[in-house]
Amino acid sequence: MSRLVLALAGIAIAPAALLAAPVFDARHLPPGLFPAGTEIEGIAINHHGEVAGAVRTIGQGFRWSAADGVQFLQDLPGGVRWVVPVGIDDAGRIAGLGSVPDIQYPTFSGSRATVWGRDNLPHDLQPLLGHARWPDPNSYAYALNQQGAVSVLVFSGSQQQAYVLDATGHRRPLPGGFLPFHLNDLGMTAGIANNGGVQTIAAVADASGHVTRIPQLDDARALNNAGTVVGYQTRGNDWVPGVWDAKRGARDLPILAGTTSCWPMALNNDGVAVGWCAATAVFGADQHAVMWTPHGDGYTVHDLRTLTAAGGLDDDPPGCTYYPNGMNRECHGEAAAAINDAGQVLVNHHWRGQGDGVHLRMEPVVLTPR
Repeated sequence: MSRLVLALAGIAIAPAALLAAPVFDARHLPPGLFPAGTEIEGIAINHHGEVAGAVRTIGQGFRWSAADGVQFLQDLPGGVRWVVPVGIDDAGRIAGLGSVPDIQYPTFSGSRATVWGRDNLPHDLQPLLGHARWPDPNSYAYALNQQGAVSVLVFSGSQQQAYVLDATGHRRPLPGGFLPFHLNDLGMTAGIANNGGVQTIAAVADASGHVTRIPQLDDARALNNAGTVVGYQTRGNDWVPGVWDAKRGARDLPILAGTTSCWPMALNNDGVAVGWCAATAVFGADQHAVMWTPHGDGYTVHDLRTLTAAGGLDDDPPGCTYYPNGMNRECHGEAAAAINDAGQVLVNHHWRGQGDGVHLRMEPVVLTPR
């Protein structure tokens, strides 16, 4: 019985049950499973432990499970093979980005909100979104919930409109200027909205379309079924993680000792968040995969490396090696990308070269609590 069912039944749940951090066993998805690519990014994990991700070097989306191994997602007809999943539900449906030849520039790709079934065949959602009269429209899928609904954006030039598209094909328009990066099972969305000017801030929209702006957060990085949001705010040179809900408002999340910036990346329905912290607000520089566990009104932050059984994560500690010229460097780090309601965490190892954006290698790891 889930904690949600217990709570609805009026059965008390001890806060300590959420506070206790588990010990994890790790399962690596090594690059050898993925021909012609070493930048393997795990993006989402469902409650059965199935992973959706992408081979970034070749623009190839995939699904993985312990039972069936790796299966690749087909692109849309005529696509230039740029397939990036954003979510996977418990039925095995995957939502994400497919590609088609651009109308004006056929050698470039246009983007299409796409859903894949267990057969890994693509289904273009754009015909369900309307706007056929817009010149050369494109679309993004941002999130997928357990009912098969998808939050999407269709755009052309400066024109754009976001929707929630349900499994029957019915579309619900979202307020203008709102980008729905996340979608929960109750139809609530979270993302960013215009704040009266060019600046955007985190925001949530309920199923009726009412938008609540969260000025304490720059971006909403995840949303769960309780309506809790995690994100971050830029303060000086650092990214400060935070959490928000309608009852208690916004609060800061703790930052891992020895680091100064954190990004929460995912949140499950028990309120456990995962993401990364680093000593500098730079992607890829000495990142530590972290978990935030709730207790009462507060949270505790944990380094996932210290919670994982020996040999589970790479032996090299997060950090950077500078070469003799003092400029080129190689950085190693870990970032937690997703967590499911079974407590499994999807972590990406990465090794980067000069400039922090150049991947030398990337490898997903699934952490399963004992």
